[in-house]
Amino acid sequence: MNAALLIMGVVLLPVLYHVAFPIRLPKLENYFAPGQSFHSEAEGITMNILRQEGTRVHCEFRFSPGAGCQLQHRHEHFDQSGTVTKGTLVLRADKQLLRISAGGRVHLPRGTPHLMSNRGTGEVLLRCEGEEDALPVSYAYGLSKRYPLNRSKSLNLRLYAMTCVLESHFDSVPHGWTPVTIRMLRKLAKPYARLWVGRSAQ
Repeated sequence: MNAALLIMGVVLLPVLYHVAFPIRLPKLENYFAPGQSFHSEAEGITMNILRQEGTRVHCEFRFSPGAGCQLQHRHEHFDQSGTVTKGTLVLRADKQLLRISAGGRVHLPRGTPHLMSNRGTGEVLLRCEGEEDALPVSYAYGLSKRYPLNRSKSLNLRLYAMTCVLESHFDSVPHGWTPVTIRMLRKLAKPYARLWVGRSAQ
C-alpha cells in the first residue's frame, strides 16, 4: 500500500506542480538582437540572427562541411524558404534529392518532409531574410533553446525534454509521425520534462 502511494505521488506530483505553476516563457517581442548566434554541435548548423521584425525573424543558417539535420521532418504551420548564398545545399524533399547551388532558392510548403545537409568541403549558407523567408519568432525561439543542447548525435534526453517543454513553440514533426500524435506525446511528457530542463527554457 505504501509503495503504491509512493509511486502515485512520484507520478502525480510533477503534473500537479505543472498545473499549479505553469511555465512562463518570455515575451518574444524584440527577443532577438542582430548578431546573436546559436550553434548545434551535433548537426554542425549555426543560426545567425540578422534582425527581428515583429513576429518574424530574419536569419542565416551556416552548414559546416558534413553538417546536416539529424531527422527528416516537416513543419505544420509555416512554409520554409530561403536563398543559398554560398556553397551547395543538398536537400531531400519528400522523395526527391536536390542540389541547390549559390543563388538557388529553397521552397518547402508546409507539410513537406525534408532534410538539409552539406556534403561538400566548404561551408554552405542559407539566408532566410525578407517577408517570404523570415522564420516565425516562436520557431526561431525553439531552435535557439534546442541548438545549444544538441551536442551529441547519441540519445540526448535533455534535448528531447526541451522539445517537450517548448511543444507550443517548436513546429517540427519527425517524418513518419502525425502532428496530432507528436503534440499529444509532447504534452503528456511536458510536466516531467520540466524537471529535466529546469529554468533553462525561460
